Amino acid sequence: MTLLFNGAADRKPQTEARRYVCAILFTVLDNELRDPDGWMFGGVDHEPDQRRLRKAIEAVNKEMRRRGGLV
Repeated sequence: MTLLFNGAADRKPQTEARRYVCAILFTVLDNELRDPDGWMFGGVDHEPDQRRLRKAIEAVNKEMRRRGGLV
């Protein structure tokens, strides 16, 4: 078995692991933005709250995309 985070990308293994987690979080949040009944939007019935939540998810997702090296 080989290590997934072995420094092969000229980065520290800890940095590789962190980028991997950020990329996964980006994917999860991106999918949540498309699912109005998902766990992020479930139970949020008011339009203003939904807009605020969507903007917050987009802001966090932008950061996860940057940190995950997906830019």
